[in-house]
Amino acid sequence: MTDINAAQSSEYNQSRLFLVPLDGSHAAESVLGLVEILAAGLPARVLLLHAIERKAQPRIHQERHLTTKEEALLYLNEIAEGLEKAKISVNVHVHENGVSDVGESILEHAAETNPDLVIMCTHGSGGLHGFLFGRIAQQVLKNGRWPVLMIPSNAAVSSRFDNILFPLDALHEHQMAMAFILPFIQAFNAALHLVAVVPTTDSVSGRETLSRRLMPSATRAMLDLAAQGTSKYLQNMSEDLLRQNIVTTTTVLRGDVVEKLIERASEISPDLIVISGHAKAGIDALIEGSIGQQLVEKSRAPLLLLKIDR
Repeated sequence: MTDINAAQSSEYNQSRLFLVPLDGSHAAESVLGLVEILAAGLPARVLLLHAIERKAQPRIHQERHLTTKEEALLYLNEIAEGLEKAKISVNVHVHENGVSDVGESILEHAAETNPDLVIMCTHGSGGLHGFLFGRIAQQVLKNGRWPVLMIPSNAAVSSRFDNILFPLDALHEHQMAMAFILPFIQAFNAALHLVAVVPTTDSVSGRETLSRRLMPSATRAMLDLAAQGTSKYLQNMSEDLLRQNIVTTTTVLRGDVVEKLIERASEISPDLIVISGHAKAGIDALIEGSIGQQLVEKSRAPLLLLKIDR
């Protein structure tokens, strides 16, 4: 197995750039505490972005809505001043031509600036603040190539990253994802918790459901073998990390994937949950009614979604 080492993550150095879209709402601003922690700890530069929406109303659901370039710049500069007090390098940009698709505008600016991370809030009050629900975050992840950090507006944001939860399986190559999160682990001296969930005969889904009905004993044996193989896979990965003095735990659980991941998250109270998936296998599996989306809805921890191209 290829060693996971710092050389793999050398591109994520002090030139890191975080793209942070803001719409003027208090919900969107809930990401700023974590932005400050990450940007100072890694470190990274921050680009605050606001896209003025076409035919926007001045107020939406009791929240102000930035409708001109002047007020948007004033707002972003106020936010920037707060981050600069923490010695973080900040730039601001207002997309002043009215847009009807905020997600597309974020993608365009990401293509121009090539950020290492796009940081967004997942919840809001609705209406034209739609990206706060995660819809636009999903759009950015699905149609872009950039990692997305989604932060629930009610997230329990810690001043440290003591525990990082990384769910994975033995079917996909996770080295690229590991190379990306390695700086997070090293910068905050975090413990990495590797967890995999293998279904039981009662919790299998999809095509395996038919096998369970027709061949219950064979299905049970197949799943038991999968659990053994997954355990060995996690152990090999753990040994690579432990050689680099990274505190690592490995856990193989049996049952429903989301249910068990939520249970594990409640046990360790992670400061970050990492979900990775291969673009060719369909990133939709991460964000549309599946693991990533359900974790966002049920967990208060920030969720880092990594799209791995092969």
